Amino acid sequence: MLPRLVVTQDADGFTLTLDGEPVTDTPVPRAELGHRIAAAIDAAGCPVRVEVHDVGGGIHSDIIEPPPHGLDPRPPRTDQAAFAVHHRGFLPGEQVVLAVVERTETANANGVVTLSTTKELTGGRELLLFGRVSGTTFVGGPR
Repeated sequence: MLPRLVVTQDADGFTLTLDGEPVTDTPVPRAELGHRIAAAIDAAGCPVRVEVHDVGGGIHSDIIEPPPHGLDPRPPRTDQAAFAVHHRGFLPGEQVVLAVVERTETANANGVVTLSTTKELTGGRELLLFGRVSGTTFVGGPR
């Protein structure tokens, strides 16, 4: 059975429990929610059923896998023509996937992700960025 992360919204923010145990000592503000959810899933080290209980009584659920580890952490080589893609609209702390799927990146506390890669790696083609939790999608890059 999958671990179950329950996120409950209240007047003070959000409470998170993993299999009934508190994940944080205090309510989590909205700006930190994505980061805290991602950290709990990463710590679990396996897919997690995430349930978000809103104040209106609605329950939204999904199964989210932790990001892959062991990817090449080296920055792109600087001796190649490089380009950057910058897009906002992702949830704070949200993992964003590049469709070449070279690696994943984490959006900052403002829900913004900035990615740098090389035209050689992408063949000069556009990249697809996809937020695993928000579903935010962006296509961009060199043309």
